[in-house]
Amino acid sequence: MNERWVFMLPNGLIDGEGRLHREVAVASLTGLEEEMLVGKRRVDNTSLVSLLLSRCVRRAGEISPVPIEAIGGLRKTDRDFLVLKLYAITFGNIIRETVSCPQCGEPVDISFSTEELCQGLLPAGDPEEPGDHMDLETACPECNHGFDIQFDPVTFFLNQLKAGLTLLYREVHTLAYHYHWNEPEILALPREKRHMYI
Repeated sequence: MNERWVFMLPNGLIDGEGRLHREVAVASLTGLEEEMLVGKRRVDNTSLVSLLLSRCVRRAGEISPVPIEAIGGLRKTDRDFLVLKLYAITFGNIIRETVSCPQCGEPVDISFSTEELCQGLLPAGDPEEPGDHMDLETACPECNHGFDIQFDPVTFFLNQLKAGLTLLYREVHTLAYHYHWNEPEILALPREKRHMYI
């Protein structure tokens, strides 16, 4: 069975009877979810991440399975929180990126943890919602210019998944060649378990 992690949403899901559900059980992505991105290139990111989360969020409070309509109805704070948690499960807790300094143009390597970003999300009950991105502070090591980086967890996560699609098919080929498993069997494995066999 695919391993699951349990988290508490910053705000939570309200069901049709007005009950609040904050505890969610999340399963890791399998190759099936990763491959799904191939046929969804024209789908907007909001709809695409709702689809991915609906396949990975196995329970919200007493609601199981969790319908995609419920995922789509979550506040952006909760969706960003789930995306960051799913990123940590899939790729690890550290996010790395290279940006250009707006002052001198030199490349700046940045890294930050998903835990720090999750802690920065609004607490439950806050009436305000974040914009389309998070503003992260950094500084250029060459000219010491401080500036903000606009970081969108959803776009970053989906781009990382899409960038790994070629590697996914190479992994399928390698596992099929060595273990004689068929493609559906391999794609049903979570990423971390596939990598254990390679």
